[in-house]
Amino acid sequence: MGLWNFFSKRRNARKAALISSEVAQRSVGPVLGRVRRRAASMRISEARGYVRARSLEIVHRELSAVQKGREKLDPALQTEIVSQATEAVIVRVMAELRSSGEAPAEQKKRAA
Repeated sequence: MGLWNFFSKRRNARKAALISSEVAQRSVGPVLGRVRRRAASMRISEARGYVRARSLEIVHRELSAVQKGREKLDPALQTEIVSQATEAVIVRVMAELRSSGEAPAEQKKRAA
């Protein structure tokens, strides 16, 4: 049973990566439109958290749209897909904010 379990986990990991990539690609535009103005005035760590919070609803919606008409996913696999897609969206949105000149303010280290 160990070999079967190995291949099953591997197949699920590939499936999660593929679906999360598609969901992230579909979600970047709407998330960027939501966060562009406000995130530009935040520090980087604040902006990452803000993008994460604002992207979750969109990622869930896009996952539902991608899965419409397909077999229902296992809840653990859905959680993994949402997690991977959200992280990918955060990376892409933060990169877009930096490249467009609307980068969040850098945190300055202060003496204690």
